[in-house]
Amino acid sequence: MKKIELVLTDHEAAIANDPVYIEAGEDVEFVITNPVGKLYFSTGHKNVEIKDNRFVMSYDELKSLDKLKIVVKTDEELYPRLMPVIGLKIRDVMVVGDTIDEKYPEVVKALDERIKRLERAVLELYELIQEIENEGVIE
Repeated sequence: MKKIELVLTDHEAAIANDPVYIEAGEDVEFVITNPVGKLYFSTGHKNVEIKDNRFVMSYDELKSLDKLKIVVKTDEELYPRLMPVIGLKIRDVMVVGDTIDEKYPEVVKALDERIKRLERAVLELYELIQEIENEGVIE
């Protein structure tokens, strides 16, 4: 299970630790490092109480969210504060790469061949420039 630490500021919940890479099927534990009052997390459709300053969400739940917010209710404030989680990005980078490799292997092979041809062309140009420099035509 991956772990993301959240620090509550006046208006947002910021991710405190280094980037966490989440793969399909994994769960993520969110830990609030500086809890205040009664805490909930909001998925937009429902608010779920946070117990022991931590909650767990699955990869699929995170992918389906538009925004994740922390709701803070204190006795001192009349209305609860909504704090968006800043810096949370969920992307399917590997899925796209796997799909291209699986569905279009000939395209990947053709691109690889073109890259190798370009590398050879660059080396040949470099050699020509060296020859011209050696002849004193250019410096």
